[in-house]
Amino acid sequence: MKIILGILMILGITPTLMTANSQSLPQADIIRGFLLNLESDNWSLDTITTRYLNFEPANNKNITTSERKELLKNALEKVSIELKDKGVNVNDLVIEKYSNADQALKKMIIPKDEAGQTYIAIDKSKNYVRYFLIEGKRIKSFTTFKDGKVFLIL
Repeated sequence: MKIILGILMILGITPTLMTANSQSLPQADIIRGFLLNLESDNWSLDTITTRYLNFEPANNKNITTSERKELLKNALEKVSIELKDKGVNVNDLVIEKYSNADQALKKMIIPKDEAGQTYIAIDKSKNYVRYFLIEGKRIKSFTTFKDGKVFLIL
């Protein structure tokens, strides 16, 4: 098998291996990248929104886009501080579909049409648990606290 894989790699053909491991999900890469950026000391709102979030200007007479950005920045700062304070190793997080998660972790109120797009990031001790709603290749929403039952609306 090693010889066959070696030959395929030499020929420039990268075999795709299907596994049940949730870490191979593209959504896991999006979530992990988002958290790794927030874990660093030099993240910026513009970088996070450009790379990872679905943050569209909203036509809402109750709150302006700049007010929404300020609320989002505060939420991101909270997530960033918590990652550092808890010493979370983002690379060791288990990221899986919400539907596959342990029943004890299924605390979210999720509309049926969004259930398939919801993911959970958990550390080994289950001390760090966060929920993410993915749309395409971006985070549509996320929770900012461990026992969150609703998403932060972006």
